[in-house]
Amino acid sequence: MVLVTGVLLVLLTVALVFLAASIAAVVASRWFLRRLNRVHRGSSVQPPLLWLVSPATSARLHRQLRSTANLLAAGSISSEPLRDLASNVISEAVRIDAALVTARHLSGTVRRQRLAELSTSVRTVNDAAIRIQALAQGPLVAADTLTELTDRLDHLESAHSELRMISSIPTRPSK
Repeated sequence: MVLVTGVLLVLLTVALVFLAASIAAVVASRWFLRRLNRVHRGSSVQPPLLWLVSPATSARLHRQLRSTANLLAAGSISSEPLRDLASNVISEAVRIDAALVTARHLSGTVRRQRLAELSTSVRTVNDAAIRIQALAQGPLVAADTLTELTDRLDHLESAHSELRMISSIPTRPSK
């Protein structure tokens, strides 16, 4: 009897530990996914977790905003004026995301109209982010390198035209 009680007590303890670990894993996963789903880490807007995978228009727009904010928050912008612009674009993305979360509660036609307006805003924010990122990267090739490349292309073109000219000269048949 004592042995059975001891075994049951051990099984109960293992079950409780397993239950506590499972609850902790679920809570930690939910926290991580909510954090991952935010447009920006400083945002207090909590979009639905379903938007991580949903094909709905509002979810798709939310994911575009999240990608846009991640592009600008990557830390690759060294210029102070561009960092300020990036910060403004991220703030606008968070504001639009809050409007998306609110718009999901609207009905039918009103929701579609609101999502169409927000879709335009998302495109504008995305375009601004791409432009800021392009400006932050600076010129892709140095001016000297461009001059060098055009010179090489000119020489190559000249050589090709000489080859065409040489190949068009008729040759005498050999005896």
